[in-house]
Amino acid sequence: MNITIVGAGPRGITALGRLLAWQHRDPVQPLTVTLVDAFPVGGHVWRTDQSHLLIMNTPAQQITVFADASVQMAGPERLTGPDLATWAATDAARTFIQQHDYRHQEAFLNDVAHLGSDDYAPRSLFGVYLQWALANMTANLPAGFQLIQKQATVASAKRTSEGHWLLRTDSEQWPADRLILTTGHYLSAPSPEQQQFADFATTHHAVYVPQQFPGDADFSAVHPGEPVIIRGLGLSFYDYVTLLTSGRGGTFHRGANGLLSYQASGREPQIIAGSRRGFPYYPKGVNQKRYGEQVQPQFLTAERLAQYSPERPLPTAQLRDWLQAEVNYVYYSRLIADRYPESDLAQFQHQFVAAGGSAKVLDQYAFTADDRLNWSQLTHPAEQLPDTASQIRYLDTLITDAKRGTKTGPLTSALESLRDLREVIRRITETDLLTPDDYLNYLLRDYTPLQDFLAVGPPVIRVEQLRALLAAGIVRLLGPGMAVSTTDVVFSVTSQTTDSPLKSRVLVEARTPAIDVNVSTDPLIEQLLTTQIARPDRRQLRNGESFATHALSIDPRTDRLLDDTGQPLNTIYAFGIPTEGRHWMTGLSPRPGVNDGNLRAADRIAQQIMTGQHDFQDYLVN
Repeated sequence: MNITIVGAGPRGITALGRLLAWQHRDPVQPLTVTLVDAFPVGGHVWRTDQSHLLIMNTPAQQITVFADASVQMAGPERLTGPDLATWAATDAARTFIQQHDYRHQEAFLNDVAHLGSDDYAPRSLFGVYLQWALANMTANLPAGFQLIQKQATVASAKRTSEGHWLLRTDSEQWPADRLILTTGHYLSAPSPEQQQFADFATTHHAVYVPQQFPGDADFSAVHPGEPVIIRGLGLSFYDYVTLLTSGRGGTFHRGANGLLSYQASGREPQIIAGSRRGFPYYPKGVNQKRYGEQVQPQFLTAERLAQYSPERPLPTAQLRDWLQAEVNYVYYSRLIADRYPESDLAQFQHQFVAAGGSAKVLDQYAFTADDRLNWSQLTHPAEQLPDTASQIRYLDTLITDAKRGTKTGPLTSALESLRDLREVIRRITETDLLTPDDYLNYLLRDYTPLQDFLAVGPPVIRVEQLRALLAAGIVRLLGPGMAVSTTDVVFSVTSQTTDSPLKSRVLVEARTPAIDVNVSTDPLIEQLLTTQIARPDRRQLRNGESFATHALSIDPRTDRLLDDTGQPLNTIYAFGIPTEGRHWMTGLSPRPGVNDGNLRAADRIAQQIMTGQHDFQDYLVN
């Protein structure tokens, strides 16, 4: 059997690992697996030659590509392996790096010598780990297994008369009996506004940095001291700020008071940054969780969710209340342990759960007004922070709490619980417990961006650095309601708190490319949709209209692609980024010890390929 995996990033390597594990257990037929990616092993996002300054936003011990005992799967646990942190501490990591001519070779050797389990590794080092993982998995191939690696862009996958596939690049073609799409993040076509800005920059000799991966950015045309507008305050914002400050020779120094200060190199621009919400993503706290440790839901329990079905959907108001109650439960539990030792923690927890998370329980405790969790301020802080001084004061509170840790800091622990609840939200999504209207208006438009803002942020060190840059006058945050336009010769930006427009010849889109197959520029995805082999996932609203979820349409129980008629194709599978919208939060790398969904999907696909069976109990919804 010939199998092609398109995409050699974390999910592609995970899929290969599960195929290898099945073949080790039962080599009933020869397998030839072709692993193909336009970039070297590791893929685009984790390129080993990108700036070493760009770091991950997940602790090193919480990243893997190997299945473990926590994963509910039919396949064997064979081919287990270390997480990123554990690997870095081995002689194998150092030896592997020394055997390769990496651009950042000395930096990588320093990384593995000092990387702690709760540290945040450079993205390029994760690329090295992925390359080592592939080499480790394939060091002793099972009987009848052949691996072929190709660095090329797959331009098309056409079905043959026998129902199999013929894949083509610019220079070659090959057959496949089974096809697995793990294409990862892709570039997207510009929106009309983005195209207008790009054309404007070309015509007026301005600089427009479109939505792209920060590791690809070229700021050579940006002059020292000139204003630079950055639109977007998420993870890419922190990356671009790093490249324009530390990346230009500036340095941070920690004073006796524990605060960072910034020593400018003189090569930095003046950064003007904003977004609709107007405040940067919240910091990740210092990790205190060990292998497999997660907060368990108190309100969004399996028993409660079992009451709902597609025929009896979960009301949005109920889901919102339970999510807020989960955050409140963790916050006030940590708050009592930290600041209210006279209160009975066990009693509070019992009362709060028994009352369904009612705020009336909170009124029975002597929490000060400052200690009460202010949801309006939490979700829209910029509206109450009119100037740089107030922004710095609020960042100080976030930094202090984040340094307390993910099991100690009240706010940090509470926001961290949203990460642990992701699997619950995935189950709600994939078992269709929300109506299409609620799925669109609440989950996709409301909760997902809010969850990103609160729980997908950078390590706390990045927020400390931002505070120092604000204090040094290198960065200015505009506040909520950012709007960008063009004048005769430059870009112009306003917000709800600016008295007059601010102008610059440089505009940076600090947002990663949209995850939307309808505007993807990936040639394979475009070809599958154009030829109606695949179709976009769509939902029917109450008013008779429909909307696209931005995903390829798949059967979520088996990961098989659905063709234009809605029928599952037994020989092509997709998981990860191309299914974002049908699945939820697919951009995360596998995490050890938590029955990770990526690892389950990889084994589920391998099971179908190796057994030919598609009717089996699905591990995702049980």
